[in-house]
Amino acid sequence: PGPIGVAAILGADLGLVIEEYYALYPHYRNKTKVCFLFDEIQDIQGWEKFARRVIDSENVELFLSGSSAKLLSREIATSMRGRALESRILERLLMKDQSGLAEVLNATQASAAVTEHLHALLELNGDDAVLAEARSALKRAPSSVVTALDDIERLVALIRARVPSADIHLDFAELRGYRYHTGVMFAAYTPAAGRAIAWGGRYDNIGYSFGRSRPATGFSTDLKVLAALSSNERKRLPKIFAPAADDQARTMAIRDLRVAGYAVVEGLPGQSADACNMGCDQALILRGGSWQLEDI
Repeated sequence: PGPIGVAAILGADLGLVIEEYYALYPHYRNKTKVCFLFDEIQDIQGWEKFARRVIDSENVELFLSGSSAKLLSREIATSMRGRALESRILERLLMKDQSGLAEVLNATQASAAVTEHLHALLELNGDDAVLAEARSALKRAPSSVVTALDDIERLVALIRARVPSADIHLDFAELRGYRYHTGVMFAAYTPAAGRAIAWGGRYDNIGYSFGRSRPATGFSTDLKVLAALSSNERKRLPKIFAPAADDQARTMAIRDLRVAGYAVVEGLPGQSADACNMGCDQALILRGGSWQLEDI
């Protein structure tokens, strides 16, 4: 494919640049101030929100340059005036800062219900039993919150079915990452490492500006860390595509294939891409009531 013009890029997509950098160098995040230079950024719609968000949420310095009057110092000051209220609230939640959160909410004259619900998030962390506490603490929240809790409960059940021994910890105030996530965010840990070895989440419609709006989820990891943690040497096996289906037999087939060393790409509900689009060699197909491997 040829180069992509800046007219096809939105400010929300710029977050991928930062995310990919930290995927390569995760040990720098929140520990070392990193400098990013963006040239001709004024041609990207929504760049101001991207810049404000990154400055507010990451330990970075941004250098912006370009050939437009939009990048005069007075114009930048106008575009990025003030610290976004959302960023201030998210920062206090992430830090588990009760008093700081109260200060921000008092300054904005937030309603009693909003204040109660946001403060509750700071206490809602633990194993999956915390879901019952969340339903009680947030019972007067909007219906979208109830829907989100239902989604989390289903997700926990799926994880339990696939990996019964998994140690699942939920934290309703762990709001790291860039704001393009549209659902659950997660991190993966192992006793062999003192920090997360993978982190990611759900982000739908991120490719809308490129004509590829579709459900998606992904994660970042450090291949060097994974290689150091693993002593296994594996040969390249066929990559397998498993279409979306709520079927326990499918789940068991995928688990067996992964245990055997195969990479299995699972389709998401609503996804139009097939095995070929996902670069797979084989696909799991339901025939005669059983899931079977077939070559593409």
